[in-house]
Amino acid sequence: MRKIDYSPYAGGVGVIEYHMRRHCWRQLTETQAAALWQDCKAQLTKMGLRSSVKECEEATRGSLDTLIRGDVLDALALLFTGKRWPLNMTDDAETTQFNEAMRAALATRGYAVIAEVSA
Repeated sequence: MRKIDYSPYAGGVGVIEYHMRRHCWRQLTETQAAALWQDCKAQLTKMGLRSSVKECEEATRGSLDTLIRGDVLDALALLFTGKRWPLNMTDDAETTQFNEAMRAALATRGYAVIAEVSA
C-alpha cells in the first residue's frame, strides 16, 4: 500500500490536514481540519499574512512552498502554545518544551495520534 503524501481536501482545509499529519503526527477529520483552518486563517490575518492565506486557499494538495509552510506552522504553534514554531537551530531544551506543549494542546483538542515521535 502506497503512503498518501498529499491531502484529499483542497484549499486551507487540505493545508491544515496535510501539515497536522506531516508535522504534528495527528490525523484530523475534515470537520476538525475545517474548524482549525478558520482559527489558523484568523491567526495568519492577525499576523498580517493575507498573502499566505490566499496561497493556502488556492492550494490543491495540501503541500506548500517553504515560506508559506513556515507561516502556517508558526500560526498553528501560536494557536496551540503561544510561541512560534522552533527553527532547526533552536536549542534542544527549547524544542523539547515546545514539543511537550504542542502534545498537551493537541491532546486537549482530541486529535488522533498517528505516531509519537521523540522530542
